[in-house]
Amino acid sequence: MQTVQQSPYQHLLVAMDFSKSSYAALQRAICMAQQYQAQITVLHVIELPINPILEDNAVSGIPGVWDQQTTEVLLQAAKHKMQSLKEEISALKPVDSVLNTEIKIGHPAREICTFTELNQVDCILIGFHGHSAWRAFIGSTSHSVLQEAKCDVLNVKIDNKD
Repeated sequence: MQTVQQSPYQHLLVAMDFSKSSYAALQRAICMAQQYQAQITVLHVIELPINPILEDNAVSGIPGVWDQQTTEVLLQAAKHKMQSLKEEISALKPVDSVLNTEIKIGHPAREICTFTELNQVDCILIGFHGHSAWRAFIGSTSHSVLQEAKCDVLNVKIDNKD
């Protein structure tokens, strides 16, 4: 007979892109954390812009280049938003468990999945936008995470009629 974990989820990861659906995922994580006494990590991934002129390896022989100034602006804005989010959640005192925030730079789905593996995350909560057929064709972050993650993934949908 297999031994059963104390509770199904000990560490929840919320993928935060500051959209309505990611805030809904955070609210769901808070409820789950209360139920399971789980730790929550809110992860925001900055996908850096690249210089489109240098992006084509076939033409230039080198990959696209990150604009360091733009990167710093995006990083500072993300830090500010995450700090505000943490203060807002702390003021509400909805969770007795640990709340961490993290910012990574890179490809969102890849960074989310890597973080989960390195930090023993049991469940990823990610907002689902469902915007367009084109996004579905090229692949959304939530779809990629659902396919690549080695833990449970909860896609949180909201009513997009607002």
